[in-house]
Amino acid sequence: MNAATQLFMNYLGQEHDVEAKPNEIAWEGIKMYHEEIDLDLFPKEILEILPDPLLLLTASYLDEEGQEWMFCILQRCISQPNGFTHCV
Repeated sequence: MNAATQLFMNYLGQEHDVEAKPNEIAWEGIKMYHEEIDLDLFPKEILEILPDPLLLLTASYLDEEGQEWMFCILQRCISQPNGFTHCV
């Protein structure tokens, strides 16, 4: 199991008493520019200090009651002169 999955599972267990198995967690990477981000997700004062664009590594878990839990890890994206974006 990778460190990000373990981090999400620890968070669910410690903060919400929810037990998830690694194979029940779905991951997706999403590149977003500041103007695409809902200010309810990242308040303006936080967003202003974050790089633009952001790469959000997003985990989701659907529990037995149908409640969806989401967890995001921010990665830094660096624009390259050739037009490609490299995220670290």
